[in-house]
Amino acid sequence: MLPIITLGMRGAGAVGVVTLSGETITHNTLDPTVAQAAVVVSTDGKMYKDVSGGNIQIDSATDWIIPNQRANTTYQVRVTSVVWNDAGDGASFTTNFAADDVWAAITADAEWQITQSVVGQKDVTFSLELRSGSGATLASTSYTLHAGMT
Repeated sequence: MLPIITLGMRGAGAVGVVTLSGETITHNTLDPTVAQAAVVVSTDGKMYKDVSGGNIQIDSATDWIIPNQRANTTYQVRVTSVVWNDAGDGASFTTNFAADDVWAAITADAEWQITQSVVGQKDVTFSLELRSGSGATLASTSYTLHAGMT
């Protein structure tokens, strides 16, 4: 697990802690099953990983906002510093909530996903950042996604 970065946040008279823990999310399959790996910043205040078509909560102690009830659409997310370590069958996200380096309000689950549909592997590392409104970054950490098919 990567280091946890947290900062307190006050807003609308309520206090929440914005946090990200980082994660390496891996899905390996056998041909012909498509491999997929994703990280999801959910509107419910939780962080999920998706390694086979279903979301699994990463760690309740490091959901993106605690308590989860403080999640709202004033929060924004973006990915930066995208590095394709192995492009596999193409150096692009299968699903991306917003373009790289663009802040987007969390009005729906924010997902960044890669898939590998031929024998080989795909790896990407990126920073994920959170902020409230147009304010300063409140939390930032790295995620790595790996999808492999043998």
